[in-house]
This record gives sequence, C-alpha cells and structure tokens, in this order.
Amino acid sequence: MSGFYQAGFSESLGPNILLTQSDSYLNKRVIGTTGHYDLVFPYPMFAGRNFSAIGQDIRSLSQSDAVSMTIRSDAFFEKTVSQTEAVWDWFRPFKTHHITNLSKPWRDKAARNAKRYEVRARRTFTFSEVLNPAFYASDLRRLNSIILNRKRGTNTSIIAETILRQQLGLSGARLFRASDSNGIQGLAFFMVTEKRAYAYMIGATDEARSNNVIYGLYGYALDSFQDAMDYVDFGGVPGTSDDQSHPIAQFKQLWTNETAQSFICGKVFRPDVYKNLSKAHPTSHVNFFPAYTDQ
Repeated sequence: MSGFYQAGFSESLGPNILLTQSDSYLNKRVIGTTGHYDLVFPYPMFAGRNFSAIGQDIRSLSQSDAVSMTIRSDAFFEKTVSQTEAVWDWFRPFKTHHITNLSKPWRDKAARNAKRYEVRARRTFTFSEVLNPAFYASDLRRLNSIILNRKRGTNTSIIAETILRQQLGLSGARLFRASDSNGIQGLAFFMVTEKRAYAYMIGATDEARSNNVIYGLYGYALDSFQDAMDYVDFGGVPGTSDDQSHPIAQFKQLWTNETAQSFICGKVFRPDVYKNLSKAHPTSHVNFFPAYTDQ
C-alpha cells in the first residue's frame, strides 16, 4: 500500500503498533507526565484496509496497558465505519469532506470567479509536479507556516521538517509546485492510495496567495489526477467544527462534486485511569474524546 495506508507514514510520527485484523496502524502517545499512554490515529486519519474487522483488534487491545484508543476515519469508507458504531464507547460525526469524483464534471461546477482566478494564476506562475518531493521539505514547511501563522497569529508549524521530509519520501507522495522568476511561490502536497488522492498540506507566500496561486495549484493537481485517479479528497474545515459556511468550506466546494462524512471513534480500555485523568485535566469536558486532552 501507499500513502497514509503504509507503515512508514505512522512510523514517521513516532512509535506505532500494527492492528493485524483491520490491517492498520496506531501511534503510541505519552499522556503528559502521568506515566500512561494511549493510542491515536496517525494524523490526519486512520487508514484501515479492513475496517470492518476493527472490533477484533479492539478486543485484543483491551488486554494492553493503553488507556484509550482514538481514531478519525477515512471519509471514503463512511458506510463501513458507521456499521461499527456498536464497538465504540464514543462515536460521533466529525467532518464533512469535500470530494472530487473525477468521473463526473468538476470544472463545470466551479464558479465563474474560480475559473477566472485559476486562469490568472496560470498566467502568473509556472506549475509543475516535482520529481523528488523530499527535497522540498524545508520549502513546504516554510510556506505552510506562512498560511498557519496568518490564521492563528502565532509563529507555528504543524509538523517538524524531519517528519515532513520522511513523509514526502514515501510511496504515494505527490507534490505540485508554483514558481516564478523569484523561485518557489507555492506547494501542494497530496498522498495517493490506489486510485484515491488526499490533499494533505498546502503552502504559499502572501503575495502568491493574493495572486490566486492556490486556485492554480488545485486546478493543476486535479488535471494531473484526471486520468489516473478516481477521487480526490480535499478534506473539511479546520479545527473541530464542521461549519459549512466557513470560507474554506466554500472554497473547497468550488472544486468538488461530492461530500462524505468522517467520524471520531473512541474506546476506553482502562476506565478507572481514564476517569482520573479526565478529572485532573482542567479543560476536561464531555464533548470531546478523550476527555483528558484538548485536541
């Protein structure tokens, strides 16, 4: 397998374990200074090739020392995931994912302004797919940080450069570039598994964004995937909400012609420990799983 579904992806994020029945991976996460750990999906999603067998893995994990297990499902398997609700202690819809079904018209759906912005971007920048994605880890992290900092108002980056370089070197990593006479102005990172592509990370300079580079990158990527892929998942809105009036949701709707639902699923293996950790956490609440974390 390639993309999010291979062992190397979860390994890039830290110690992992194989779930033999669902053919998937979880990462071990240390819970602060408590001496306990839990099991979490490799961000951005849990990739199980045989999700219908997750109940068997949960029974095996119940004998482990893990406090709990949390996954965010792959939206492409909405129906299969929903059929496993009974095996979880926590099961909630999470995000509406905006998906382009490449067998159906998608460019015809784009608003007139979106088409015009994409044309302008292609006149301003040169778009291409890079042959060695890992070489651009530093550029992608820098450009992605520009977007995150504008949203959050802080000097943050979502991922370490060493991790990003490892992920860009994996099978299924696809990286698209926008450049001009001054160099690289935008990058879009997708992960591919079988005939599905997932938008994973994007970055651009402020000036390039004002010149519609994101429109150009997404349009170029979709054209590149047209004959080789069946679907492209552009994900949902940022954060923990699913507000479809959010500007990012509205932007993604320009490129997509279907939607699908992802879920947050949680299982508690050590109820007493889970309860004590949740009580001790100052922001513990009943509307998030696990309750002893902020995110």
